[in-house]
Amino acid sequence: MGWKSFKEYFGINHIVHIREDNLCIGSPFVTDLVKICTKTGKIAYESHWSDFLSEYYPSILKASTDKLLDLIKKEDVFENLKTFYTCEKGEILEKKAPSNEFPEVTTDGKLIYEGMLFSNKQEALLKAIRDCRSSIEITKDSIERVKNEVKRYEKRLREKDGELRKYSEMYEAEECYE
Repeated sequence: MGWKSFKEYFGINHIVHIREDNLCIGSPFVTDLVKICTKTGKIAYESHWSDFLSEYYPSILKASTDKLLDLIKKEDVFENLKTFYTCEKGEILEKKAPSNEFPEVTTDGKLIYEGMLFSNKQEALLKAIRDCRSSIEITKDSIERVKNEVKRYEKRLREKDGELRKYSEMYEAEECYE
């Protein structure tokens, strides 16, 4: 994926990375000020930054869709890469990046922050284990909150059902009429 070629060609000083089917241009805080679809070349803006490209990189707007896609599909060339490890979806992944300064973008276009890549597999696994344990606890707490909410609604349903029976019986017996 040619995120690096794209960045160099247009002289982009912002972060350029790949997320799903988009080449994203942004900052450490808003990482997708602009998204360019890697399949169609269509440009989409984050709602508050619709003038971002015209202000910072008008040459992108002047380029043809074919040129954008050619750059995105171009094979990037890297030198002096460092090897890092991360864990995703039950797998240990080896990633390459130019430096261990964060935020950084790996050779495959993934934007990474501090604490996401590790110099050895053991550190990556320990972080993944901590994250999984934390996620499990948060999920258990969420399930407990939902169960308690369901109990409250069930109680309310029983109360309203009882009231409905009483009102219906009174109505049928005409006890409420003078």
